[in-house]
Amino acid sequence: MENIIDILNRIKKHLKLLDRPVVNLLQEGINVEEIDGFPFRLPVEAVELFKWHNGTKINDGDILDDLHFFPGFYFLSISDALLFYQSLLENPLWEECWFPLFTNGAGDFYPIVCGNDKEVQSEIIGFIRGEAENMIEYDSLTSMLLTLDKCYQEKIFFLEDNYLEMDYDKYERIAKFYNPKAEVWND
Repeated sequence: MENIIDILNRIKKHLKLLDRPVVNLLQEGINVEEIDGFPFRLPVEAVELFKWHNGTKINDGDILDDLHFFPGFYFLSISDALLFYQSLLENPLWEECWFPLFTNGAGDFYPIVCGNDKEVQSEIIGFIRGEAENMIEYDSLTSMLLTLDKCYQEKIFFLEDNYLEMDYDKYERIAKFYNPKAEVWND
């Protein structure tokens, strides 16, 4: 499996080529000690993600689309993810072992499934506010990032009127390829 940092750096390069403001809003990565004391073990992929960058710095007045790491969603900082995690525990549809990594700012999240074995790659759930069923959308964080990277490479993610958009049909084809176990793409 490909190194997650290499994939993340390619995504960052794509965002830079598209002149997306988020590139300059990505915060310096965390030290591993900053996640000691979590109520569960973050999978190694998530730890690597937060070591690479600690999410997106959000300032008052920022335009939400300028924060997007991929169309519709931005990368949470570890502190914001923890705040969301605590508040989401009150939602009966939220699982205690889910830790949010990306959000759209309107209540939808992409959390990673956490557990006791931090070496195991963990699935990414598509948590859509108000949906009764939340399905696995990505086989792992690595496969999610490979999907995003390929979509940037093939210009499936593109700018339209300075907004990051996507071709959903082509996206589904790429997501299905990189995430063969995720039932959401096999319906």
